[in-house]
Amino acid sequence: MSKKKKVFIFIVAILLIIGIITSLYIFFIMKKEKSALIFETSMNAIISGEYDDNFKYISLDGKIQHNLSNGDISSAIMENIDYKIIDVEENEDSSIVTAEFTYPDAVEIQNKIVNENSKISEKDLLSKFLSIIKSGDFSTVNCTAKIPLICLNNEWYILESEQFSNIITGGIYSEYMKQNEEVYQKLKEVESKK
Repeated sequence: MSKKKKVFIFIVAILLIIGIITSLYIFFIMKKEKSALIFETSMNAIISGEYDDNFKYISLDGKIQHNLSNGDISSAIMENIDYKIIDVEENEDSSIVTAEFTYPDAVEIQNKIVNENSKISEKDLLSKFLSIIKSGDFSTVNCTAKIPLICLNNEWYILESEQFSNIITGGIYSEYMKQNEEVYQKLKEVESKK
């Protein structure tokens, strides 16, 4: 084989290898970008309160949700969430978006209001809560969270999770779960004494 043919074959082989590596890189980056894009557009809908077809969220029981806002309080909390994507790990049908979040500490805000006036009415509590959120003078929680996404019928969705639910409720979700656990434990104690 002539020297020119060897050089030609070597150059073609190098170009093929570079082409394959580039194709694989683009394929995997594009997949990561797809789930990251769904996460970002869904987060933008949550924060803005403007839910459209780009909002993709599914509950654990498989129901596609069209919004997550449940009134003024939840909207006010969600409007004050900040996030930054750190990493995306994607498999064929699932993905984990790791992000840093900052969100209002709704539990501390509520506790502060109640500590100032333990006999406050629910209506006044909600009004005071909204006033504090709108003022921007509240403490926040910073955390890094792994948010699951799943692919169903070629569509990516944020999958309901305890950690994400806690973030979008300003910590109220975990307090609710803690209270439920305490009630359950007390019921078990009563049952065991029978």
